Amino acid sequence: MQSSSKGVRLFSAALLFLIIAFGVFIRLQSRDALADQYLFGTDSYRYFRQARQIVESGNLPRIDTMRNAPSGFDTTTKATLFPFLLANTFAAAHSFFPNLTLLGVTHLNI
Repeated sequence: MQSSSKGVRLFSAALLFLIIAFGVFIRLQSRDALADQYLFGTDSYRYFRQARQIVESGNLPRIDTMRNAPSGFDTTTKATLFPFLLANTFAAAHSFFPNLTLLGVTHLNI
């Protein structure tokens, strides 16, 4: 009975590895074509837009209706740390480099 469960675990691990490898392969296919594009990444436009809202108004609106309109989603429970980090990085860098834009901060390769 143990060889059967060991075989199932080995099959599951091999299947998981193939799924991950296929996902990485698909993800890297268009990387060269998109190398010079702005806002390349996982939902980067939402992060950029939220960071811009934080810079302009100081916080995020409680309900974000740009996606999932008309009801939107509650940013008090579903907000991520990245837009706040991006906005604070922009504020710190902008004090030293006044010509730097928020979009410029998103492309810093530090």
